Amino acid sequence: MLASILWQGSLPEEDEINQMKEEGYHFVEQADGFRICLPLDNTPSGNYYEDGFSTGFKKEVELHQYLAETEKRAQWITVPSRKMRVYATGRLVGVPESKEDERCVRIFRDTQKSAGLMLKTDRGEAYQIGKTAISTLESRARISGNALGKVSRPVFAEILNQCLKVAKGKALIRLSEGKVRAIHSAEKNGYQVFPLSELFMQASVYINGEYQKTEFQEGYADQSMVTAVWKVSDERLEEVYSEIMEKYGKQVRGKLSATIRICSSDVAASGANIFYSLQEGKHEIALGTDMRLKHDHNTHMKEFSTNLLSTFECYKTVIKKTVEKLVKIPIENPANTMIGVMSRYKFGKKVTAEMVERFKATFGEDPCSAYEVYCGISEVLFQAQSQGASGRSLVELEEKVAKCQSVKWQDYDIPGEVQY
Repeated sequence: MLASILWQGSLPEEDEINQMKEEGYHFVEQADGFRICLPLDNTPSGNYYEDGFSTGFKKEVELHQYLAETEKRAQWITVPSRKMRVYATGRLVGVPESKEDERCVRIFRDTQKSAGLMLKTDRGEAYQIGKTAISTLESRARISGNALGKVSRPVFAEILNQCLKVAKGKALIRLSEGKVRAIHSAEKNGYQVFPLSELFMQASVYINGEYQKTEFQEGYADQSMVTAVWKVSDERLEEVYSEIMEKYGKQVRGKLSATIRICSSDVAASGANIFYSLQEGKHEIALGTDMRLKHDHNTHMKEFSTNLLSTFECYKTVIKKTVEKLVKIPIENPANTMIGVMSRYKFGKKVTAEMVERFKATFGEDPCSAYEVYCGISEVLFQAQSQGASGRSLVELEEKVAKCQSVKWQDYDIPGEVQY
């Protein structure tokens, strides 16, 4: 299939036209004049090509089947950065002649509605650009700024091209589900690939083999990230937690379990991260991410394996570090403290008011510790799950809740009436 490109600037001279033809450009005459076109690469794809695609998994095997399927079709290619050119999509020229062409047309329509861009490399054919690739493309061109998102696509493409002409090094391109999904650095200090199918299989094997009782709760995938959550129960975790609660005269409100959330990405949206939470009865307590592994070139898959092997010991450390730290902090005005902290991290007035009322119903308004207040804030996770929040939204919300641990709690412990 040929796709016309929206050319920015003056039309090329005859010598330049001949050079462009050698590089794979086509000049097609039509009723309204000639069009500069590029042949589209039939990048393999299934039914997951839309930039807005997302899906959930209730069974562990479904997650692994999805990852295996998409990884089988995906490719990593390396090209010189200065040979890359970006063009705004015009329109398709000609008619589909095969099933692959028909699929390419469907993907092209989605690209027009979303990123609206194509990528030309030294390989001749053009690749359609997915929305997740925009930020990494800007990084390769070494440009940034909010204004880039406000200019027209042809102007944006021309800005990128002027910068790419002087770019150094090589680019590592992720091709997946019909489009370019990311354009990383392929240099020594560049991007390290962690195959998601391998990473999540390792997580499954370890988690199911390490803990006394495990349950796969949910998985989630979109074009930017994949996440999976396991619920685990183990007497060793209960002993550590109960010991801390007893030490500070606190009561355990229900049977203790823990959740392990693994999150990763091929498009620089996330490292290979392990996130911890506790569940005390129906109350979820976000402990934070204690094991982050960036996709740096000097890191390797075995480091993720090492992190998995350290999960239980890390859980014990995080419980002691987080829970014990918070129970030591006295709070005289818990509702006001909660309002202040949630306002600081912009949970929203409505959500904050709901969580404060729920906190008062559970703990009352008597003085307590920062731990009880933090448990009250963590209730926002239960509310989001009850309302059917997506996996991506839950990951972002857990990260926001976990940030509350590090505030100076006394700064928000003030008497009187506090505005939301």
